[in-house]
Amino acid sequence: MIDESVQSQFFLWDYLQKADKPIVLFGTGDGADKTLKVMGHYGLKPVCFTMTGDFRPKPNFKGYSVLPFEEVQKQYNGFIILLCFGTDKPEVIQQILDLGKSEGVDGIFVPDMPVAIDDFSDSGAEECVPCVYTPEYIDKHQEELATVRKLLARTGDKKSLEVFDCWLEYRLSGKVEILENISSPREEILALLKLSKKKDDFFIDAGAYKGDTVEEFLKLSGRESSDVTKPTFKKIIAIEPDLTNYTMLRRKFYAYGTGLFRAYHAAAWSSDEMLEFVAKSGKAGYVNQSNMNNTDDAEVLENTSPSQTIEPIDGKSGIVTSKRQVRTVQIEGVKIDTLYENCAKEFPDEATNLKPTYIKIDVEGGEAEVIKGAKEVITKYRPKMLVSLYHRPEDMFKLPLLIHSYAASYKFYLRRTRCLPGWEFQLVVTK
Repeated sequence: MIDESVQSQFFLWDYLQKADKPIVLFGTGDGADKTLKVMGHYGLKPVCFTMTGDFRPKPNFKGYSVLPFEEVQKQYNGFIILLCFGTDKPEVIQQILDLGKSEGVDGIFVPDMPVAIDDFSDSGAEECVPCVYTPEYIDKHQEELATVRKLLARTGDKKSLEVFDCWLEYRLSGKVEILENISSPREEILALLKLSKKKDDFFIDAGAYKGDTVEEFLKLSGRESSDVTKPTFKKIIAIEPDLTNYTMLRRKFYAYGTGLFRAYHAAAWSSDEMLEFVAKSGKAGYVNQSNMNNTDDAEVLENTSPSQTIEPIDGKSGIVTSKRQVRTVQIEGVKIDTLYENCAKEFPDEATNLKPTYIKIDVEGGEAEVIKGAKEVITKYRPKMLVSLYHRPEDMFKLPLLIHSYAASYKFYLRRTRCLPGWEFQLVVTK
């Protein structure tokens, strides 16, 4: 069972209702839109929005003034800040932490919000609000959460349990310091995979982006130079649905040849079918799992040609602005099981020893579907896995339990890299 103290501890939205203090939202964009909806559900309203430093604020957002931070300090005293954007830049994180110590500030919180844009719950309010963790939500899913905690405990890794417990606490409280206390370097997470460096690794990358995790894999496999005539792996399959990212990915590793490296412009999924892919500026493209038209702060370009590219917005600051281009395109969905089967047929002489050894899954909310589409590979070959666990509220328990149902002997570890808000929680799966 989950410790009852978790459900009875500090709950951010209850605190804000009772505090009766001015609430200032820091940042505009998707995160601010979600925060406003949750605040509305709890009968709360901000007094304004703010930005700091070199960020030039717009006059207003959603009908609220956007003021320089210095102006907010002049107008309000004892106000509470809610962070509404994401960053992994150390200097920006430090700036946010320093804000909490500024004159007039009575606390800074980072509300836990679902990353997947279609993850909404019908709360009975006038409009659906983002699904967030509440004591009632934890109670409803207590059995699943408790089972996942037992799976983590089975490895004997105390840090995984600490991360799990603190993550639950953060999801209720929004306290920044909790996230800071459980962050780990990326190298520590990758070390848990213990790849062999015997030149026999077969890597499948679902959500390959521009090749950053392929590069990461090459280093893990023991590559010491860029000499493609001396590969340190058996094979790589990289799957990326965004055309711009896919093009960069393919160009980056084309020299290995299709016998070693194969890139697919497709979306890893639970079935082989055409899907609707929502391509956004930056890294946040996703497969649309609902028929929602989320156009409040977007310019939707219907049936945009796949050859069109979208440049990153506000790339220097790492803060997502409120207006962003969105295009919806049809993309091929493909199972990892299908790609592996095709690969084995294409290279029959290697088929006997062609065993996937490592799968990475980071697909902006479609992780459960990708895992379902890799059921045969997981069941038969038990590849090591690195799975993003934070895009949807239920991923925290649903994804470990799904993988466990396919291979009960797996060991699970939980880690996160430093960022704000509570993103980048990774499930490491080993034999």
